[in-house]
Amino acid sequence: MERVLFVLALCALSFGYGIATMQFEIFPYRLLKEAKLGIEAWAGVDRHNSRFPKAFEKFEDDAAPQPQAKRLGGDGGGEHVLVTGGPYQLMERCPRYGCMAWITDRSGKVVHTWEINLDELWSGLEGIAGDANALSLYPVGMALGRDGSLTVSFQGRETYPVHIGIMKADRDGKLLWKRFDRSHHWLTTDEAGQIYTPFSTYVKNLKHIGASSVGVKCATGETGVDGIRVLSPEGKPVREFMLLDNFVRAGYSGLFYAVRDGCNLTHLNSVDLASASVAKALPGAAAGDFLVSLRETSSVALLDGKTGAVKYMVAGRTAAQHGARFLPDGTVIALDNVGGDRKLGGTRVVRINLVNGASETIFPKGDEKDVLPVFTEVAGQIDVSPDGKRALVSVTHQGRVIEIDVASGKPLWVYDNTHDIAKFLQMAGLGAEKTRARFATYGAYYVSNTDFLKERP
Repeated sequence: MERVLFVLALCALSFGYGIATMQFEIFPYRLLKEAKLGIEAWAGVDRHNSRFPKAFEKFEDDAAPQPQAKRLGGDGGGEHVLVTGGPYQLMERCPRYGCMAWITDRSGKVVHTWEINLDELWSGLEGIAGDANALSLYPVGMALGRDGSLTVSFQGRETYPVHIGIMKADRDGKLLWKRFDRSHHWLTTDEAGQIYTPFSTYVKNLKHIGASSVGVKCATGETGVDGIRVLSPEGKPVREFMLLDNFVRAGYSGLFYAVRDGCNLTHLNSVDLASASVAKALPGAAAGDFLVSLRETSSVALLDGKTGAVKYMVAGRTAAQHGARFLPDGTVIALDNVGGDRKLGGTRVVRINLVNGASETIFPKGDEKDVLPVFTEVAGQIDVSPDGKRALVSVTHQGRVIEIDVASGKPLWVYDNTHDIAKFLQMAGLGAEKTRARFATYGAYYVSNTDFLKERP
């Protein structure tokens, strides 16, 4: 009898401790929660695609064995283009790990590559639940330095969190520094080489937006809250601020009422800086102010570059947009992921006036037969040419970059990111009848200064 009572007492104690673990988040609450999130993340992985790099889109019978460029008419400009690659892409040039990025001329000739040692890059990675490896971790945002250095943000496929961090490599791909600090999406740099990157942190059990009655429902109990972090060229934090606080102070609590997922309130996906010319053209703006794109609220906003205070905000003119960038006249160009005409694909490039909230479709308009349909439900990036007259549009999950004339919307140049991946298939021990594949394009950038490409003395 005593033994039975002892066992029952242990069971009661264990049950009580289990309740306390969940109620007060004491040990091993965190371990259990991360294990649960890791299992959920793993369960969400597509078992076929998980054998391939994250940027892999599909096998394509008639795909070219390497990326192809084509002029579509008009003046497409003479700049080179930096293309975001990733693990095991372009392995004929980067035979061990693939090319993280490369520079192409307008004919499609690759003139420079960055191969990053992935073993060195991912060493020391901790606190990531799910399937974190060289196939699931991938580059998103990039910035090219005058010396050929490359700053890159990384995310993960079906990991928790999906936001991983940021690194910088020299022109030869040697790792200079790395930070596993939950930096994410598309970053930017200034003339001094300072880095402006989105980052996320997590708030436990957030129930309401500010002092309002706008509720927050997050199944995991940890709501992702985005901010902007400024780093020195050496990767040292300079300053940072959180977005949600500033939107609440500006009276925009209602912006979050219709957010689909309370675990992901803003989904900040790009940061751009107002130039001196933009500041002159846009009333109330100052050089160094931040232009931000928030996917979950389908909004773009201008924030004070010193305090983060909201100066302008336009919502509802786009749907889940990405890659907001300034044009020289102070208007904004963005990739409107699901707000475009379905007959043309569903994704469009839109121009937004921050002052009066007006918007207009730049591209596509229906007569661009060579590049239709245009659609990427998520992701996407835009880079504006130095003269402000053209833009490179990365239609991420179509594996394509389209250069357009901003004034007319006319497509000028197209770049298809296809590869023969026989080398990867062999290395990974994957038998496949097909070896030609299309890969996602997470970014393309104008490269005007190519001095670093010259031979060293």
